[in-house]
Amino acid sequence: MPRASRSIFVKADPDQVFEFTNDIPRWTELYTNMSAARVVSFERDGRFAKLVFELTNKEGHTWQAWRILDYKDRVAMSRREAPSFPYVFHHLTWRYEPAEGGTLMTWTDDFEMDPKSPIKNEVSLEPMLEHMGESQANFKKVIESYLAAPAK
Repeated sequence: MPRASRSIFVKADPDQVFEFTNDIPRWTELYTNMSAARVVSFERDGRFAKLVFELTNKEGHTWQAWRILDYKDRVAMSRREAPSFPYVFHHLTWRYEPAEGGTLMTWTDDFEMDPKSPIKNEVSLEPMLEHMGESQANFKKVIESYLAAPAK
C-alpha cells in the first residue's frame, strides 16, 4: 500500500488554516484541478464534525467523499467513497500544527490503486507526491494572499 506524505509551512494561524482548508466550496480556488465542490451534508457535535461532499475535477470526473474534522486537535480525516476508481481505497489525513509564525500543514495519503487502473501501485507514489506538492503550494499561496488582504 503506497503512502504519500508532504508538509508545507503556511504563514497563518493554525485555526484559520484549518477552517480555510476545510471549507469545501472553496476547494475550486484551492485546488487548481477542481471545477466543482459542494457539501452534501454537514453535522457537528462539539469537537467533531462530519461532512459528506461531492467533487468534480476539470476532466469532468465526479466522486463523493466523507471527512471527519477534529476541531480541538486540528485533524481532518477523509475517504473517497463513490466511485472509488481509480483506487481500491484512498484515505487522507491532514494535520495542522502550530509552528513559529504560522502552521505546519501535513497531508498523508494512504491508498491502493485498482487493478483495472492504468496506473499501478508501483508507479503511483511519485505522481501522487508531485500533485500533493503542487496542491499544497497553491493552498499556501491562496491562504496567505487571502489572509493578508485588508478586510472588506
